Amino acid sequence: MKDIVTLFKVYMIDTLSNKFAFVYNLLIPIVYFIYQNRHIALQNGGHFNTTTFKVVSYFWAYIIVVTILNNVIVSLIADRERGFYKQMLFIAGSKLKIMLSAFSVQLMVILIEITLFNVVVMLFVKSFSLHLILAGLLTVLITALPIALVTSLLFMFKFKLESVNIILSLLIFGMLFFMNIPNGQRLESLVALINPASYVAAVGYQIQTLLINSPNHLIVWLGLAVATLLYAIIGKFAIAKFSPQSVITRV
Repeated sequence: MKDIVTLFKVYMIDTLSNKFAFVYNLLIPIVYFIYQNRHIALQNGGHFNTTTFKVVSYFWAYIIVVTILNNVIVSLIADRERGFYKQMLFIAGSKLKIMLSAFSVQLMVILIEITLFNVVVMLFVKSFSLHLILAGLLTVLITALPIALVTSLLFMFKFKLESVNIILSLLIFGMLFFMNIPNGQRLESLVALINPASYVAAVGYQIQTLLINSPNHLIVWLGLAVATLLYAIIGKFAIAKFSPQSVITRV
């Protein structure tokens, strides 16, 4: 337990020193949300409805997926390529301790990011919603681990550090471009849940509608359960295959 606490502190210090990550993970979606919904600023007051819930869910998906990819997955890959991961593994004695510490720090960061984003949304819409705050926190707690598990699939590819950022940018663009929330009316629409961004957006939307007693689609929840199981299987396999040796050493 002491090892995890020590590693947690190391990753927390590293996260706080990386100010640009907060700009990329939080400031960009806030600015884009304000720009996309600038007409609301001219209104005296707004309200939250299913359309608003869907829009907000898309932004939550961006924040959660991008933060985990950048600050957990890519961070671990970068540590491996620089030899830092091998040093931590020697000290901690377990790759799970290292990954759990890195994930725990980013889970806290995401909870703060989502809360700050929701506060900005409420100020912009000029309407307070406790449901929005609660739904955001629940969405993070439910989806963060499955997203970390499925995106750990990147561990299995031999990326050189110089090419990681390019690959990451293409991956994020692809996930956001094809992001979609299934309506539960057609079974094939659930295929969208293979996309981690769609998975988070769907969970966020379903939780928001559930909290206001709006109709929920059982088939969507079943699809999410299947996707979660699939993500867990992928993550278990990928983490087991994660090598402390850098790509340069193995190539």
